[in-house]
Amino acid sequence: MKKATVDINIILDTALDMIVHNGLGGTRIDAVARKSGYGYGTVYYYFPKKEDLYQMVAQRAMDHYAGISNTLEPQDTPYDQLSKYLKEFFRTLNTKKGAQELLLLYDVLISDTAPGSTHLYVKNRFGDIRRTIFSILEEAKLDGYAPGRDTGELTDHFIALMIGSAFLRISKAGTAPDPESVLSDLVKPIE
Repeated sequence: MKKATVDINIILDTALDMIVHNGLGGTRIDAVARKSGYGYGTVYYYFPKKEDLYQMVAQRAMDHYAGISNTLEPQDTPYDQLSKYLKEFFRTLNTKKGAQELLLLYDVLISDTAPGSTHLYVKNRFGDIRRTIFSILEEAKLDGYAPGRDTGELTDHFIALMIGSAFLRISKAGTAPDPESVLSDLVKPIE
């Protein structure tokens, strides 16, 4: 008898959708199994506790967003790297899954009930993103952009604009600015 192949991504995508809509407390492993088309035993085999499933969903989402920096080309100017970063971030966000992942990550970061290891993982990976942006902005300053501005402050503003724009898109309360307008407002060259 041939053993069936299990696509973990189907289980994780289903869990992501259910957690975003129902919260962790309202999501049950048997419901994830049913909706994903797998038996309870199969899902339970890979994720014995709901928290294990939640952690894997959050880690995959965080790795997805942190992985955007892998799309940058080191030979590009810092300004072009920041522009590419924003474009890829917004491209990812324009998908249902990308929007759900960002909502989940926000919830993990602000929640008092997220499992500690999940919160720590997301917080540490978010630190990786912040360090990448900080490093690019430091290089941009060497190229004459944003003279006299503190790089840490610029990094915080960049991330705030990125996240704020993302939530505007998700909530449909407005349209997110064009990446170039974000950059031109934030990182102005020496004139």
